[in-house]
Amino acid sequence: MEMTRTIHPIGQGAFYTECFEDGDNTYNVVYDCGSETTFSGRGKLIDSEITQTFKKGEVINALFISHFHNDHINGIEKLLKHCKVEYIFLPIIDNISKLLLITSNDNKDIVDFILSPSDYIKRISDNTTIISVNADNLDNENYQEGLFDLSQEQSIRRETIPSGTRIVFSSYNTKWEYIPFNFNNQQLIMDIEKAYRDNGRIIPDANKIDKTELDFANIIFNQILNLGSKRNSHSMILYSGASNPQDWDCGVMYNNFCIHKYCIHRCYYCKMTTGCFYFGDFDLNIQSALKNISIKYNTVKDNISIMQVPHHGSIHNFNINIFNFLPSLNILFISAGEKNRYRHPSGTVVKNILKTEHHLKLVTENKSSMLQLIYEER
Repeated sequence: MEMTRTIHPIGQGAFYTECFEDGDNTYNVVYDCGSETTFSGRGKLIDSEITQTFKKGEVINALFISHFHNDHINGIEKLLKHCKVEYIFLPIIDNISKLLLITSNDNKDIVDFILSPSDYIKRISDNTTIISVNADNLDNENYQEGLFDLSQEQSIRRETIPSGTRIVFSSYNTKWEYIPFNFNNQQLIMDIEKAYRDNGRIIPDANKIDKTELDFANIIFNQILNLGSKRNSHSMILYSGASNPQDWDCGVMYNNFCIHKYCIHRCYYCKMTTGCFYFGDFDLNIQSALKNISIKYNTVKDNISIMQVPHHGSIHNFNINIFNFLPSLNILFISAGEKNRYRHPSGTVVKNILKTEHHLKLVTENKSSMLQLIYEER
């Protein structure tokens, strides 16, 4: 068994794939699928990357979506049409979270996805099973770990699973697991509720909002709460790693990785383990976020050697204290466009990471920036 983990060069967005190969059998898992970066006159870069990565009709066993920002989801339509996607795992978001998203988006397709992701997906691919991951309060330390078997669940047709559910492929012999958490930024939601109460207004239904209410929501978010474009109360994070890490080696890393020559060939000296943390646009500075991540991922923390820097390296979302929880962390990567309008990544974030012993990789739209790791089962 061999697994290839690829951090794709799609510029300002996120598109990460894991491909398991066992003889003639292939299994694919994707985390996020979107990018704001475009080819001049040739459309979205994410669409081209999808067709270069997967054959027409190839099976995607599981697609995980962190949150509903354009640069993380605008490739889903192409992926659904080009491939056969069996499962999509989506974070459940509440009414206020929908308001936050639709007030900063004028793309009708994306708004339709935000308001009713199930209807949007079924309209394109009726055979795709949609699984919603329940929101989890960061202060909830008594969550119940569940099990979701991708190779056996088709007949059950479950619609929701709790955060912390272990997602596995038992009959595929991959010996791998995925653990999502859909953390709820409860403080942000409470601030919005208070702002509406203080102004004598009732929070509108995002699915039935009119222009007057939409304009007032923008006043609440921009002027009163000073949120600007930072309008996301959720971002589902995902752990990916081998069930028995000691049975795997990290064999190869490709493309301009770092100054250590051995890192672009055999990597046993790097002490790489199989675990990866995908953060989407999660805010590591939310009160009690680090504490609860450490509690809820305690059983796998020693296996995490690679991590996505949240929100394209934004200074508002990164907290270097995450390193205290991840003793095996070796590589951090940032996905960002070379000329993005947000000026990501933050120079401060880059400097703080480089001052540690960790390796940092910036993955842009430049093909040579692609990061690829191959894991081989012993």
